[in-house]
Amino acid sequence: MKREQILGSVFKDFTTYGIKHISMDGIAGNLKISKKTLYEQFGNKENLLEEALEYKLEEFDIRLKDMASRQPDVLYSLVFTGGEWFRFLGTIGPVFYQDIQYFLQASALLEKLKERLLIECRKQLMRGVAEGFLKDGQNYGLLSRFFHAHITTVRLGECEKYTPAQTCMMGLIILLKGAATEKGRTSLERMEKEIDN
Repeated sequence: MKREQILGSVFKDFTTYGIKHISMDGIAGNLKISKKTLYEQFGNKENLLEEALEYKLEEFDIRLKDMASRQPDVLYSLVFTGGEWFRFLGTIGPVFYQDIQYFLQASALLEKLKERLLIECRKQLMRGVAEGFLKDGQNYGLLSRFFHAHITTVRLGECEKYTPAQTCMMGLIILLKGAATEKGRTSLERMEKEIDN
């Protein structure tokens, strides 16, 4: 079995069932590989967790960059990649977040990711200013934190018209409207119509 397959499978198990509930014996059994092979490749469960996190986050980062590059403008990029983050985070069960605090290196990886996301969001917002979609002189550091909080903490059920990811995206549009120029509002209104259909 390829290393990437092991890491992808383990990431799914950790995020579904929690870290504490998964043993190296169980992982080896599920993957139909020997426990010896697992220990030779990864050393211990914490190393495996860290590598699985790094692998999955790098894979996801590549997917986001590809998605962002295919958007018609920076506001689309912010909203649609935000919606994708929301979908991704929705696949991670709450027990994973409870467990990860006991795994310091893996927890530090998530904190670094959070900071990287805030920096990237702010860069995209400033790009929006430079391209004339957003007003200059707004507190984009604070707006990037609102974006992050909206994506990572809001857990939405189904509503009449939208999926949870669409509802998240509509919330991001509302956040952006307050700082949008006329050009930005036109883009955001076009996006709303696309999400509505």
